[in-house]
Amino acid sequence: MLGAVPATRRAGHFQGTHLAARYIVSHFAPPDPTLAAPVRICRPEASQMFPLVLDLAADGVPVAVTCRTLGFSKQAFYQWKSRPVTDRDWADAHLINAAIDIHHDDPEFGYRFIADELAGQGTIASGNRVNRLCT
Repeated sequence: MLGAVPATRRAGHFQGTHLAARYIVSHFAPPDPTLAAPVRICRPEASQMFPLVLDLAADGVPVAVTCRTLGFSKQAFYQWKSRPVTDRDWADAHLINAAIDIHHDDPEFGYRFIADELAGQGTIASGNRVNRLCT
């Protein structure tokens, strides 16, 4: 079965994978362990990596290779590409703007006061949501 695939295609596939992996390692490599105490490294969410896929595609690395290297599907990338800002992010941005306006007027009060003021303005948001957005 392996012989059925042209050699040039196999070579291009491995070359694209190598380019994507080298780019990813150079941008998300852990710091030098000899410089400081151990650092906890968290892998970014897939939605945070999608702009990287766009950059690599502009440089000629196939989307399929990049998605496979990063560990998510092409379908997830193309779904994000069709709508990069979710409804929740959009609503949260408007709520944050309203909360910043309220906080600017009275900076000494916390999220409970902001939640009460938002309710007084007719904006529906729970105290937990306001707390999440304020922190």
